[in-house]
Amino acid sequence: MDARDPGLWRVTAPERPGLLVYLRPVASAALRAPRTGQAGEFAAFDRLAIDWSQEPDPTVTLGRDGRSLVVPASLMTLHEPIETLYELLPLATFDRAARRFWWRVFLIMQWPGGGRLLSLIARRR
Repeated sequence: MDARDPGLWRVTAPERPGLLVYLRPVASAALRAPRTGQAGEFAAFDRLAIDWSQEPDPTVTLGRDGRSLVVPASLMTLHEPIETLYELLPLATFDRAARRFWWRVFLIMQWPGGGRLLSLIARRR
């Protein structure tokens, strides 16, 4: 729960370090978030599943110690750390030879007249 907004839950997922899920349950008065011993902090769960197909509100299933808590959320935000944000995307990467080539090109561009030299080399080919 956030101190500024007592109806907002902050949940962490152990299988995805750094991932934070902020959610506001639909019936926040009826549901109480499980707490750790620290004020304002919620327990990390063994399982975290989000079902976006439920209309109009998504459903979050939180599992811990063999038990599950299904929470329909009226508001949900996922915060993914930038280090892991692009891991699942099939992005192009340069191999070692390509990285070395482009490193040399950018090094030559820093020399006085380096851009002109590169344009002469490129024009030749």
